[in-house]
Amino acid sequence: MGLKKYENYSPSELSKGTMQRLNNACAMIQEEKITIFDEPFSGLDPVQMKLLENVMVEFHKKEKGIYIISSHDIECLQNVCDKCLLLHNGQIREINTEEVDREKIAKILSEGE
Repeated sequence: MGLKKYENYSPSELSKGTMQRLNNACAMIQEEKITIFDEPFSGLDPVQMKLLENVMVEFHKKEKGIYIISSHDIECLQNVCDKCLLLHNGQIREINTEEVDREKIAKILSEGE
């Protein structure tokens, strides 16, 4: 995750993006069957987002754990998820991951308004 150079830093000395990478790394090294991420891509630049996507996919394959990711970053979700659920008005809808895009989600969210 590119954090080695920060090993002697206090968390208060880290930027928001670096702190986010540290939090994500801490979540992934736990030996849990299920890990929940809340906006893991927030505050990351495009290079770090792609790195996190790759790490999540590889770690998931290796550890066989389940990640539950809450995120507004639809593109990243497409790249790391094998199942997408949309929560809207108290209802959960499963959406085919290959079909997830901003327009489709906007249409679903605007239905019934």
